[in-house]
Amino acid sequence: MDKLKKLGILLAVLAVVCIATIIVSSHEIKKEKIKASDDIVLEVPSDDVTKLSWEHDGSKLSFSKKDGVWQSDDDASLPVDEDKINELLKLFEEFGVSFIIEEPEKLSDYGLDQPECTISFSTSDKDYTVTLGGFSTMDQERYVSIDDGNVYLVKTDPLDAFNKTLDYFTKSDEIPAPETADSIKVSGSEIDAEYSISYDVNNSAAYSDEDVYYCNDEALDSEKVKSYLEAVSEVSLDNCVDHNFSEDKLGDYGLDQPVLSVDISYPKTDDKGNKTGETGEYSFSIGIDPKDKDKFDAQGKLLEDSSEDTADTASDADSDKENSASTYIRFNDSKLVYKLSDEDYKTLTAAKLGDFVKSELIPSGFDKAESIDFELDGNTYTFTGNKKLVGGTDWSYNGSSVDISNIQSAIEAVKANAVTDETPALKKELSIHLKSSDSSHPDETLDIYRYNGSDCILVSPGKNSKLVSRKSVVALCEAVYSIVLG
Repeated sequence: MDKLKKLGILLAVLAVVCIATIIVSSHEIKKEKIKASDDIVLEVPSDDVTKLSWEHDGSKLSFSKKDGVWQSDDDASLPVDEDKINELLKLFEEFGVSFIIEEPEKLSDYGLDQPECTISFSTSDKDYTVTLGGFSTMDQERYVSIDDGNVYLVKTDPLDAFNKTLDYFTKSDEIPAPETADSIKVSGSEIDAEYSISYDVNNSAAYSDEDVYYCNDEALDSEKVKSYLEAVSEVSLDNCVDHNFSEDKLGDYGLDQPVLSVDISYPKTDDKGNKTGETGEYSFSIGIDPKDKDKFDAQGKLLEDSSEDTADTASDADSDKENSASTYIRFNDSKLVYKLSDEDYKTLTAAKLGDFVKSELIPSGFDKAESIDFELDGNTYTFTGNKKLVGGTDWSYNGSSVDISNIQSAIEAVKANAVTDETPALKKELSIHLKSSDSSHPDETLDIYRYNGSDCILVSPGKNSKLVSRKSVVALCEAVYSIVLG
């Protein structure tokens, strides 16, 4: 009985070994169907593709080519970046693999029963489906099916390219970058008063050949205007937050009451930079997210963090992050709205008239000055200039030669910091009358009135009134007194 029992046990062990051998052999047969390869399994010219769609993470994107132009099937009016669509399709012009798994038994072994992404595209005569399965951590490659009965491992993972949202394929607005603008109209709640800038190379109010931009025939700082136009053309449009904007969304982005609206017209040019005689136009508006209104002052200026001077770098970074506000820009009548960086917001909203006026107290300078009168406390002090034979001017006061370099330095230190429509109501601090020896440069007459403890109002006929530092005005008065009372 014991012998029979032992024999039975031996037969059972033998059966288990046989079964294991069969399983291992079967597995070896299956392994033999996996082989390395450098085959190109798809060769579809991107120009031949007329439809493209894919599903990933529960969402679907779909595009069709109509009359040779790609458009979104969800919104035909959406501007599509065709270069980005073509980048996707180039993957399948020579779609190569590294391993072939022939006659796979279970698609679930490769994550293809519940694929990560399913890509479909069509030409005029054939439809294609590329299914992306799991990721082989051993090979660091993606399992892929192209509906030919095989499973492939690919070195270039298509999911890297297709893991995008519709915003990525939305073509940004094209911002013109003209060298000059015929006119610039500025308005908005951030602007004290609506105004216009015009381009004129023959205006008699010019101080120099560089003066080409004017507001009400007052020469502006043309370099500041040019810099602003350049800043507009370089604003970042990488963060599109709405690609299907409609008028009922104005309030969502603060564009129902924009802090700034700018309309620009400019001369169009050809590829060689020559003017074509045609005029181009574009405009933009900037709004503040209603939820972030408390991060701005009444004029739309982004408030600075009170702890910005702290020595703790990490705390500074946290404060900057907290102070970051949502501001938006929209060009023309575009369906696209972009979020602005804080830096771009500050740059573009620096568009008050005071940001473009000449900051110099006497823009014409001293080169062509024949005499300068200073009126202080009811007394007038006249300085007379005599041109030297070789550059420069000799100055005299009451017939005596004087060095007015300190006066000149004090005048150059007085800078306009804003335009104001306030009417002077306090004491006149100083009057200046500069007589020019050049008939093409008009004489300068300046009246400076006390405004408050920190500012004075500068008034000049035919020009905008400006605010200047009272401290610098007092320093100028002292420079004059140091000579006339010395």
